[in-house]
Amino acid sequence: MALLMVTEGWLRGQRFPLEEEAVIGRADDATIQIADLMITRRHCRIRRTPQGYTIEDLGSRNGTFVNEKATEGAVLLKNGDLIRVHTSIFRFFAEESVAQEQASSTTVTMLEATPSGVADAISVEGAGVDGHAARASDSAESLGRAHRRLQIVVEVGNAVRAHKKLDSLLREVMDSFFRVFPQMDRGFVMIRQPGSSTLEVRLALQRGRAAAQTIAVSRHIISEACRKRVGILSADAMEDERFSDAGSVVGNRIRSMMCAPLTAADEILGVIHVDTFHQDRRFTHEDLELFTAVANQIALAISYTRIKENLRDRQRMEHELALARQVQHSFLPSAPPKLAGFEFAAAYRAAREVGGDFYDFLSVADGRLGIVVGDVMGKGMPAALMMVRIMSDMRFIAAGERDPAAILRRLNEGFAQREGDTSFVTMLFMALDPAARTLTIANAGHWPPLLRRGIAGGFKPLEMEEVGFAVGAVAGAQYRQYEVALSPGDCLMAFTDGVTEAEGAGGAYFGAQRLAQCLNLPEGRPEALVQKVVAEVQSFCGPLPQSDDLTLLCLGLSPDAPATAGGATLVAPAAG
Repeated sequence: MALLMVTEGWLRGQRFPLEEEAVIGRADDATIQIADLMITRRHCRIRRTPQGYTIEDLGSRNGTFVNEKATEGAVLLKNGDLIRVHTSIFRFFAEESVAQEQASSTTVTMLEATPSGVADAISVEGAGVDGHAARASDSAESLGRAHRRLQIVVEVGNAVRAHKKLDSLLREVMDSFFRVFPQMDRGFVMIRQPGSSTLEVRLALQRGRAAAQTIAVSRHIISEACRKRVGILSADAMEDERFSDAGSVVGNRIRSMMCAPLTAADEILGVIHVDTFHQDRRFTHEDLELFTAVANQIALAISYTRIKENLRDRQRMEHELALARQVQHSFLPSAPPKLAGFEFAAAYRAAREVGGDFYDFLSVADGRLGIVVGDVMGKGMPAALMMVRIMSDMRFIAAGERDPAAILRRLNEGFAQREGDTSFVTMLFMALDPAARTLTIANAGHWPPLLRRGIAGGFKPLEMEEVGFAVGAVAGAQYRQYEVALSPGDCLMAFTDGVTEAEGAGGAYFGAQRLAQCLNLPEGRPEALVQKVVAEVQSFCGPLPQSDDLTLLCLGLSPDAPATAGGATLVAPAAG
């Protein structure tokens, strides 16, 4: 059975055995699912054929690459090929190599020891190879050795400057060590992931064969190197009194070893360790100088790689948030409706790139205009995803229901059927009958709207005897609906708590009273009222960041509209 191993990207470190067919993509049914918006739902497909495994792009937006070459049609994979799907990179292992790959998966076991004495060590700060420059009088062997030492420093420096992948760089360094240090039998690199205190093996090699599955070393050898930030040389670890109690050293016959921390600023990024099993092949202080100097270059490469990965992750996140913002705004009305005699205005301000507030204008089953203002619990991406879902459900339900109370009830029933969903949504659902000039309102745990009677009146909360539970809060909740008859000059303002709970200096809230006061504009029309509230909230908050999503929706019957026989009083509520 072949194998895909993820070396970079969202699923880094995971392995996926390949059978007859595997699809990589975002879809829920993809064999290898990657939650990356830049990856197509069914991005590419790997198939087993009589000739071997092939990979084929499935019409993705960003293409599929094998060894950085874009695929065209089905491409036959070879052992060790690198497959790139956006920023995720997979290494392909053919059937015959899987056993070897699994055998070379190495762990390092750290055993306790009680070292004594002072280590023969070199500080990693400013470590270099200047102290052993070649002289013309040196032997040919010494000159050759000096050349090889300088060559490895140059090679590693060039690899770092070329911004090679970290795994490739580490392999090149270890191969160079095997060439420069003929006494070296094995080596490994352990890396500490950001935010973790655990060192993980990134590369382990043994001369002439795969590294053992388990390498045992003294915890104190590594901890001393990291604590003192020094490269340690033990010319004969079996006889070195500093590690005389280190069973890991004795048990593994290590006669000589070098260990150096990989440091950047004040952070320990990892360690590099090489050793030999032969008593007559010891490392020297000169070897340690070279070893420690190269360790510094490796640390530089790791630090650069992480900076680059952080930048790439941030750019990817910003791009994905921009896409999410586009998707969310596509669900919001592009413009208010146009109805003779009526005026509408709305404002939407997300606290983050995306938010959980929403408003909408839609048709209900009997042809009336549905008007909705809602607020999903929370902020950011989870709230935005819930907002998109509930707006979709609401539009579907409204197409077959005429009463706002019934629409809220069915929305709530839909939440109850979703196991594990703990979200809830407060919302107002209003149905406007333009001909009768009536507004039927059902409330699911939301702030009651403010109502102004005529052009000279003040805004006051609409009296509702009963405010229902938020959608999703209580299974089986029932809702009541209220009917308001509108007259010329009447105006209604619906809003979310991002207005009333906007925070100003000292933690004070904007509040419902301040909202009602700032709405007292003589003959204020909906557009002017909405703009006034937004300006007042921004002035109140000052330089403080917006603490919650903010939504306003205002509708009014024009003062110029002809009067009707209907009054402007609240009609007794009817059961939904």
